[in-house]
Amino acid sequence: MRPARFLTRRLLPVAITAALLAAVVGTGTAASQPQTRTPDSVADSETVYAICDASGRVTKTVVVDWLHLTGEGLLEVADPAPGAAALTSLTEGFAPKLDGGTVRGSVESSGQADVFYRVETKAALPLEISVRYELDGTEVAPEDLAGKSGRLSITLTAHNRLERRETVTYEDGAGAERSEEVTYSVPLLCIPQFKIDGTRMTVVEAPENAQIAVTGSTATYAVPMMPTPDASMTLVLDARDIELQPLIVSVFPKLPASADFSVAGELAKVADALDGLAMLSDGQRQVVTGILDGLDGFDTSAIAGAADGLATLRSGLQQLAEGASGVGALAGAQVQYLDGVIAGIDAGAFDDLAQLGAALGQLAQGVSQAQDGAEQVLTLLDAQIALVDQVRASNAALTALAQDRAAAYPGDMQLAQLAGGLAQQQALLDALRSGGVVGGQPIPGLADTRAAVAALAQGLQQAEDGLTAIAAQAGALAQVPAAFEQLKAALVVLRDGGVVAGQQTPGLKTTRDSVLQLADGIGQMSAGLDAQAGTFEDLADAASMLEHLKSALSALASGGTVQDHDLPGLDTSANGLKALSDGLRGGVRDVHRGEAISDAMKRAADAYTSFLGLPEGASGRLTIMYRIEGIGTD
Repeated sequence: MRPARFLTRRLLPVAITAALLAAVVGTGTAASQPQTRTPDSVADSETVYAICDASGRVTKTVVVDWLHLTGEGLLEVADPAPGAAALTSLTEGFAPKLDGGTVRGSVESSGQADVFYRVETKAALPLEISVRYELDGTEVAPEDLAGKSGRLSITLTAHNRLERRETVTYEDGAGAERSEEVTYSVPLLCIPQFKIDGTRMTVVEAPENAQIAVTGSTATYAVPMMPTPDASMTLVLDARDIELQPLIVSVFPKLPASADFSVAGELAKVADALDGLAMLSDGQRQVVTGILDGLDGFDTSAIAGAADGLATLRSGLQQLAEGASGVGALAGAQVQYLDGVIAGIDAGAFDDLAQLGAALGQLAQGVSQAQDGAEQVLTLLDAQIALVDQVRASNAALTALAQDRAAAYPGDMQLAQLAGGLAQQQALLDALRSGGVVGGQPIPGLADTRAAVAALAQGLQQAEDGLTAIAAQAGALAQVPAAFEQLKAALVVLRDGGVVAGQQTPGLKTTRDSVLQLADGIGQMSAGLDAQAGTFEDLADAASMLEHLKSALSALASGGTVQDHDLPGLDTSANGLKALSDGLRGGVRDVHRGEAISDAMKRAADAYTSFLGLPEGASGRLTIMYRIEGIGTD
């Protein structure tokens, strides 16, 4: 609402005000119409007055139309008014006529001219309103309430008839364009104003968003509503000798507040970063899985057979002599195999595991920065809410003053309109700050936006904590390269010999050379047989060592226990990061969808500027006023 324009167009000369009052009783004048010309521009302001009985049933609909014309000379008026009747001019020198559903007339202008007229119509109103009265828990017809006492409950229900079906387009979380057909109601901000006589009634229960203005012993309760398509509110009073003033419901095509949807871009960037980390973890898992597949093809039966062959050698020197050459050849093959295994172990292939923790740390830092940004937005919203509160306080004082003057001078229509306009402005300011309820779903105000940003900041903090925890767990992966180095060193000792647990242990090369020496003489083999027995037992342990290696690699790929430490697998990191990314992208999609629907509703409200129709090329503004008959008043 623009207060300057509001006051300029409503503080009219006394003569015009009197003419507007005459609209209610149907008086008017007429004038002749010489040669005319088309206005340069037309601003059409329609005010629809719906006169209703105490239950909300419409008994008469009157449209007062104000045309602001610019141009020189005798200007032609051609304003659509389909189905209209009982046309009355409210401007001296303007004598319009109804011609086939169009109000036609002319007015002399020296640059700008304003004309007013009224018509009656049976056209369907955009809003259906009903009022239900209960006294001490029992529904009572309004005509039976006057003069009674008790607990009075007044329930006002509004149904929005302006349903729209439209295809909206928005981006999903991956940046792809989506189209969806949605159904919504054209936003209609409704502000019922209940005038309560404090000498007869005490308000026991009122809606939380009710705004109260007190003038003397009269308290006015203004309750913003947004029927999409339905909304209701209830006022409960302790009443004595019931008498109710007429109830005025002001209706404006308007979407009071819109959420800040810019956060979707930042969330999409975070999701992209999470996808990159998930791909890195998945690639590392594929490397480890390939190593495991290679180890599964390794046959350890020959190593175990060598240990079993030792018992056979002990059964007799003759068998040992015959088999010495074969055993030596077997040991040589084992040495060659170990050469290949040792050469193939490259701990450097897992350097990326160390980078995973650092990358997670950087992502946590980025989320922390986004959380800081959300906190800054909260600070800005707090300042905006404080500013709106200051404007509300100022407007409330002006409203109370205007209503007091209007009560003091009930015949002054200017003051009544000023008081009503300021009350409407106060309601709009309240909706801007605190939002309203839309079919059980909130239409957010600045306070709702702040709550949403605060929830986002908290979510970012939780995301940062989660990433930090993952990074801490990922630190255990740094042990894997060292484990491979230990394995490689153990295999070298197995091949070449070395110190194991503080004792010198012969390797497979020694075994090979020793077995070949058996071929030189039964005596030398017999003397050295017992000393070599431990070497063959070590061969049997090699199979167990490889099983331990496979277990460690499996834990690295899919999670498990290594050296009494629980190790999260690479698949856990990849799946967790992907789940985070998918969740964020779902949120981004919902934000974009909400923004598209909100934009469609705003466009529909902005386009609803006329009830009967606009002159060609005219701009329009529409206000609808429902006057619901009082109870027990003349």
